[in-house]
Amino acid sequence: MNIDEFLVWETKTEDTLDFKRIYVDVAGDLLAGIALSVIIYWHLPDKNGDTRLRVYQRGQYWIASTRHEWWDRARITPKQIDRVLTILRDKQIIETKNSNSKVSQLHILDCSSNHFWNCFLMP
Repeated sequence: MNIDEFLVWETKTEDTLDFKRIYVDVAGDLLAGIALSVIIYWHLPDKNGDTRLRVYQRGQYWIASTRHEWWDRARITPKQIDRVLTILRDKQIIETKNSNSKVSQLHILDCSSNHFWNCFLMP
């Protein structure tokens, strides 16, 4: 690939993360902020207004993924995602549960139950 081909690829690639710096501020950790960005993306509606989430249990939609899928989503290793999810759980931003030994499920806690959403309501 030459520089011109690279520049064309760079402008057209969809291999990106939409990452907000405030997610790092909220999470207190760079990788946790990146993971939070992915989690928020999955909780937002798609372009048609429909949910991206497919697992519905206990009255909630959940993200279901393996530890290894985080590499494809955000280049976060299994060991790193274990640490990151602990950070986000401890800050009461997410709830997690394991449906089996390979798949974890998580969702963002309701805004009324934690301070997370207040970070976005600042003037």
